[in-house]
Amino acid sequence: MLLLRPSTCFLLPLWLTLVLVSCGERRVNYDSTSYAPPSNLHMDSELQGYFDSYVSDAAAAGVGIPDETLQEFKGLMWTDHIDIKNSPDATILCHCQRRHGLRFVELLKPNAEGKVGTTLVDDVTLKVMVYHELGHCLHDFSGHTSGKSAAVMNSYLQPARYFDLDGLLRDHFQMLKKVQDNPSFRP
Repeated sequence: MLLLRPSTCFLLPLWLTLVLVSCGERRVNYDSTSYAPPSNLHMDSELQGYFDSYVSDAAAAGVGIPDETLQEFKGLMWTDHIDIKNSPDATILCHCQRRHGLRFVELLKPNAEGKVGTTLVDDVTLKVMVYHELGHCLHDFSGHTSGKSAAVMNSYLQPARYFDLDGLLRDHFQMLKKVQDNPSFRP
């Protein structure tokens, strides 16, 4: 059991406050045609394994991705800047864009220290970021969740990703299955 010493208890809320958002807290228009797609849409070789894992994990969880959606998905790539018009939040780490016939995800490229802002983009964080955005792009999940359940689709990166990543991913796909089975369901 990990306990915080009384002298460090104030650090946890401060740390949680400083964590960057993955998509922005307010609703983002994922289906906007006002966002021009990058001219170099591609599947980044460094990110291909995360995409393949997501597709495989989704199928194993019973929430496969329709072939038409997979055909529309054209890119999972690093970018130096995410330009989302009318975005109220400058701390966006990644973004899904989808419209009829085109879907793609852009992720801010970490600096030489492996960080985007103050967020360390390690393997665990990168997996959660990619799974979050693919939840929007491949499963058409709009908006965000809150609380412990379905934490992958929260707008803020959850510290729990370091304690129970498998549980978070299991909850993620169970939530997507519930939405697939009952489109009016919202966690």
